[in-house]
Amino acid sequence: MTEKKRGLAADLEICKRATLGPWMAVDWFVYTDDAGIQIADCDFGSDGNPDGDENSAFIVAAREGWPHALNRAIAAEAELENLKGYIAMSEVNCTAAYNDLQQDRDVTKAKLFLAEEKLEKAEVEVERLREALKNLLDHSDLEIYSQKDIDQYKDLKCLECGGDCRRDNNICDAPEVLTKFNNALVTARSILGVNANASG
Repeated sequence: MTEKKRGLAADLEICKRATLGPWMAVDWFVYTDDAGIQIADCDFGSDGNPDGDENSAFIVAAREGWPHALNRAIAAEAELENLKGYIAMSEVNCTAAYNDLQQDRDVTKAKLFLAEEKLEKAEVEVERLREALKNLLDHSDLEIYSQKDIDQYKDLKCLECGGDCRRDNNICDAPEVLTKFNNALVTARSILGVNANASG
């Protein structure tokens, strides 16, 4: 048989309606502590009740103890409900945080996969370009221009070198072009580990 749950508030209301305490026990009689009004008589027979004084002591203790215990129980139940709400909210927050972490992990894994794929393609492309550059240098007679070669165009005006640059300042750009060519050739050979020496 299922035990019926008592209503704590209803029990506390019973305590409030009873004669105010504290009470006191004299043998098996219960009196108010101040006015001496008799509350209960635990003598149930002419020969007396062997448990009368224990019953009176219980009634006196219950007058103060029962309301105190009920108030503590009511407060405990309220705190329990608060904790249940906190736990429920914590579970919701933890679940949401876990789901966010899972989603972030999946996004990060996807980005990492794409980055690795791009890196692999880039490495293939770099190797292809290195090979193309090596073939170009191996099958050409490109040489570094000496400073003497460059300086011969230094004082020429535009078009006097035989080119068709048509610069606005009418100054030949051959020295600038040759210098850039040298730098590019040095860089290319450096990448391939080939020494770059100036001609002439």
